[in-house]
Amino acid sequence: MPENTGKSVLISPLCWGLGHATRIIPFIRAFQKENCRISILASREIIGYLQERFPELEYHEDKSVCFRYKRGMGFFSFITAGLKFYRKYKKEQQAVRRLLRKKHFDIIVSDNRYGIWNTKSRNILITHQIKPFVNGFLKLFKNRMHRYIEKKLENFDHVWIPDYPDHLLSGSLSKLPNESEKYKCIGILSRFEKKILPSNKLKYYYLIITSGPREHRINMTDFFIRKNVNREENVKIIGETDLKSIPENIE
Repeated sequence: MPENTGKSVLISPLCWGLGHATRIIPFIRAFQKENCRISILASREIIGYLQERFPELEYHEDKSVCFRYKRGMGFFSFITAGLKFYRKYKKEQQAVRRLLRKKHFDIIVSDNRYGIWNTKSRNILITHQIKPFVNGFLKLFKNRMHRYIEKKLENFDHVWIPDYPDHLLSGSLSKLPNESEKYKCIGILSRFEKKILPSNKLKYYYLIITSGPREHRINMTDFFIRKNVNREENVKIIGETDLKSIPENIE
């Protein structure tokens, strides 16, 4: 975190569900301890979530359409997705320039948004997708895709990976392109704090929280319901499902 106080900080999380909104909360708290002036650039959904917890921050709505992905992507849909990603990148750059006309940001923190940076600021990218996984015919484009992302990473002064350096939970996704000091594993990000409760106070043994785009949340929830159907312990899942029947041990 910054050593000097009074810095002006812009934080911009990706709009894929609320997972990115929740994982920037530790950064907001840390910058607040440094007496930084914090602004948020995000979608309306994320702003609504954060305003309930940090009403004192300055908010700027990002009105651009959130990028969506599809399972089983074909060649033409892959090309279309690439063009959408490029346009999204340009719009993110435009959004930053518009904000910089009104005020200066000493630090810009982008949560998995490759277009949120500026040469007049110290730029930090939060991501574990250093080398995205591709399957099927997309493997033909893997090296080119990885080189493209490496090029985008060069725009940032620091790349913070929410994982452990000696045990990457995200596996090959977080494989570093080089040993540069700009890449740093910062551990797991969570808004939760550890609290010890007596065993007789525990209603649920497992808590599962799904995240991401809606169709992905449904797939994840259905997967965990099927996996836990025969457990004796009670399981609570926060998510969405299309299943008609839910086992008694699962809420």
